[in-house]
Amino acid sequence: MGIFALNFIVGGLIGGVILIWRLLVAAWRIPLTIYRLLTVGKGGGSDFHFAE
Repeated sequence: MGIFALNFIVGGLIGGVILIWRLLVAAWRIPLTIYRLLTVGKGGGSDFHFAE
């Protein structure tokens, strides 16, 4: 029974760290994506031009 409880504790710790990491990444990417969407086509040099 102790090993079973230990599995839940360790799994919770690992899952908590991964959850925090994913939330931090999302908190960074959302404003970055909004910024990129707002600045598209304003001379950033990253526009694609396709020849016909």
